[in-house]
Amino acid sequence: LVQRTVEYQATMATRMRRTIVQAMRRCATSASEKGGVESRKGLDLPPASLEVPAKGIQLREEVQQNPILRALVWAMGYHSKESSLLRASENLMDATKEQVENEQVYLAAGLPRKFATMHGLYCLHIWMLLDRLRAEGKDGTRLTQMTYDKFQRDVELLVRKEGVKVRVSKWLKELEKNFYGACVAYDRAMKDEDQLELQRSLYRNVYHQEGDEGNAALLAKYVRREVKCLSLTDSKAMLAGHIQFSDLSPKV
Repeated sequence: LVQRTVEYQATMATRMRRTIVQAMRRCATSASEKGGVESRKGLDLPPASLEVPAKGIQLREEVQQNPILRALVWAMGYHSKESSLLRASENLMDATKEQVENEQVYLAAGLPRKFATMHGLYCLHIWMLLDRLRAEGKDGTRLTQMTYDKFQRDVELLVRKEGVKVRVSKWLKELEKNFYGACVAYDRAMKDEDQLELQRSLYRNVYHQEGDEGNAALLAKYVRREVKCLSLTDSKAMLAGHIQFSDLSPKV
């Protein structure tokens, strides 16, 4: 009798744990779906410039107020074209990584949280930036190269962070190949009269043909809006990297 009682209690405890876990999953799913719906409202907002206030204003004020410091900064080449573009590439990378890590983007587009998806989303945002910089002449070309080099170095860090310790170079070559393939696909899709081509390209390169293909339509909507926002962004802001991708966070 004692043994049966113990077995009964163990069974009931197991059932209770399952019930609690299922309830927690339903709540998480419900919250995720609600967050996705709220985030998608941002996709319907009119396109606008992505320019944001310049960073490092405090430093410039200090420099302007101190003649000696100002002369030293100039002597060190802080304001040279190369240094300015280098800082711009860092700003562009910061803006990109911030958006790629933004939970609202994943919710709005129904994207799963895993390395392959994150890398695909990373490539997508880098492509949008490089596509915009094509219109900025020699400075745009130089900034493109700087940004791309930083992107590749960051991808290597991400790969190592995933725990890859052997054949890292093979991984990186494959990811670089994926990046170029995706860029070509996006370039063609944006010029294609078939509006569904971008959706199909995103489903292949970001979703990796997993999950509901209809979610790729949401991401395509986001991409077209961001590309338009970038086109509305002033050249000076682009070449300084003073941008921030659209905020899809639900507004209270």
